[in-house]
Amino acid sequence: MDNMNAPTAGDADDDADDADDDADNAERIELPKTRLPTTAYTIAKTPAHKNVSVAYLQTAHGAEDFIPALTDFLRRRFQYPIAPSQYDRYDIFNQIKLHLPPNRYLSNQPRSCRIRAVAAVPPKDRKPGIPAILDTALVIEDPSQYVPSSGIEGLRPAQIRAIFKLPPQFGNYPHPLAYIEWFTPLNHPDRNTGMYTTHRSTRVHRRNAAIVSVEQIVRSCHLMADSRGTIDPTWTSTNVLDKAKLFHVNPYVLVDTFTRQNLT
Repeated sequence: MDNMNAPTAGDADDDADDADDDADNAERIELPKTRLPTTAYTIAKTPAHKNVSVAYLQTAHGAEDFIPALTDFLRRRFQYPIAPSQYDRYDIFNQIKLHLPPNRYLSNQPRSCRIRAVAAVPPKDRKPGIPAILDTALVIEDPSQYVPSSGIEGLRPAQIRAIFKLPPQFGNYPHPLAYIEWFTPLNHPDRNTGMYTTHRSTRVHRRNAAIVSVEQIVRSCHLMADSRGTIDPTWTSTNVLDKAKLFHVNPYVLVDTFTRQNLT
């Protein structure tokens, strides 16, 4: 099996924790120690796009089950939730930056990674279109099982399709939210590669989607398509997450992931 030249997904930034690109327009939120290895996150003070429709989220971000996912989130978080509808509007962000503690294998400097959820830009006039950037990440699925910096217990891969602020009519929530699509849990490493495998999780023949607080996003996750020996020539870095059937969770691209998450 040769996957080394297959297109990959999830190459979000992971580097020393430098100053933000636009520090004046960024807000850093500190997280409790129970959320380690993520110590804080930074998000823009001003959303990238304001007052967008549900239809836009469904088409531009592929958040097809946004309404049922938000309904489920509100039912779990609020005692008397208001039902969302197609007529509600949302402020959305392009990315969050997760702050990680220093890694003794790398340096004594804090580290960070960016998780992006940027919609595609269609071609206009003579300008070519720009593909969407929808990163993959390890997300806390079960807080009761998650033990910080101890491996993958309670974590699951997911694709981040939209990052948004909960509108005030639904209640007060302290963190932005993310619309995600789950991949299957990481149960057993592959015998040949030693890497965990995963594929799209579905429910009633639809992608298994959810809305979670961004504080549940632990770090970026690099997924490598399993080509089964022959790479599909139609795969590209922008479509491989939608076309490939099986993925390896590659821990070797990012040293911080390899040393903290025990993914082999």
